[in-house]
Amino acid sequence: MSYSKFISLLARMVPPRREFILRSGGHVRYLGVGRFGQISFIAFVALIVGWLGFSSAGYVSNALVVAERNVRIATSDRVIRNMQDEIDNLTRELEKRAGSIDQQVAANAQIAERNAELRDELENLEAERTRLTEIRDARDRDVAQLNQDLDRTRDGQADISRQLSDARKRTKAEQAERLKLAKKIEDSNAQIARLKDKIEEANQDQRGLADELQLARNALEATAEERARVAYERGLLNDRVANLSEQLELFASSQSESINRLGESANQGISALERTLVVAGLDIPLMLERVLGERSELLEGVGGPLLSLDDEPGSETGERLVAVEQRLLRLQGLQGLMKHIPFAAPLDEVRLSSGFGRRRDPFKNTLAMHPGLDFASRKRIPIHVTAPGTVAFVGWNGGYGKTVEVDHGLGIRTRYAHMSRIFVKRGQKLEFREKVGLVGSTGRSTSNHLHYEIMVDGQQLDPANFLRAGQYVFKN
Repeated sequence: MSYSKFISLLARMVPPRREFILRSGGHVRYLGVGRFGQISFIAFVALIVGWLGFSSAGYVSNALVVAERNVRIATSDRVIRNMQDEIDNLTRELEKRAGSIDQQVAANAQIAERNAELRDELENLEAERTRLTEIRDARDRDVAQLNQDLDRTRDGQADISRQLSDARKRTKAEQAERLKLAKKIEDSNAQIARLKDKIEEANQDQRGLADELQLARNALEATAEERARVAYERGLLNDRVANLSEQLELFASSQSESINRLGESANQGISALERTLVVAGLDIPLMLERVLGERSELLEGVGGPLLSLDDEPGSETGERLVAVEQRLLRLQGLQGLMKHIPFAAPLDEVRLSSGFGRRRDPFKNTLAMHPGLDFASRKRIPIHVTAPGTVAFVGWNGGYGKTVEVDHGLGIRTRYAHMSRIFVKRGQKLEFREKVGLVGSTGRSTSNHLHYEIMVDGQQLDPANFLRAGQYVFKN
């Protein structure tokens, strides 16, 4: 669709001019709004709605980014803690293995020392055996010499009988001594064999200790390599954490600016909406409590034990974010409240014929309380509901004639009286500006007009205040 066609279509949808008739203090004023003013108002309302949607999307996007970054930082912290625990365990294992190696080296030194002692003792026994062997050989040579002498002197036996007897005695003594030497040599051989067995056992123990020492050295080298690898990975992880910290600082700065903008936007929206509600004369805290329900406690009611987060990273941003969330919650409550408040006029053409408060009764000409506004109009002009709600009453209501009452929630009701025809039924859900009936003059009425009331918690309020607030809402 071209721009010219869109403008012509919009011009056909919007009347050339709207006139509003306002009566106050006996004076009647006419307020005219041309086609350009109406189109500008519609465009401004669309712009406000678009801006609110964009702000909400930006806030949700920032919240998702913050949650993702927090998850990534928590994951990095867990990885660092796990790596640190692994390094501590490897260090303790290295210390235990170093202590075991020292013990094994000390035991090996003791075994080597004992081996040296056994070798010295073996050398002494070998020397003793050599000495005894030499003595035995000398004895054997002496016996051989004696036997030779005996053979030479056998012819002179009589002469040397005494010498032979002495020689035999010496021979027996030498044989006994030889037996003793043989016994000593046998004992020495047995002791040497035992010492050899001990030396072999010591050598086996030494070889076992050497193998264990080599295994320990291999484990120590592997531990050192693992520790170097862990240190390298830890360095890489520290670099990554530093990079993440820099990114977090940049994000925190950007987040701070976003929070400031969001807070300023929320404050502006809250101020505008609260000024409107003040003009309408509503109790803002009470209305917010009804709109938010249990969440209204987040606006003012706080308490609990002190769990300080001042030392935690991002604590200042967290406090500001909590404050902005409270403002956004208040803004959300005010926006929800605005949906329930009847700011619009019930007729397209408004001409006020009687205001709210004391007036002279048109039938008795005495002072009486008028709980609403009377809008003079032609018969059978459509009447529109001024806010979304549910039809609470339909039918004849004494002096009000044909009446419709709409419950807008939060204790707010509107009443439309003196109608000629009713289009709705009790319990029906109504949208904003939906037709509820036609202007008439039923009940206690002098001519065709609409009697319009606004009630909050059963108390009638001046609808003119709501209409003035509605002009401010639709203007902004």
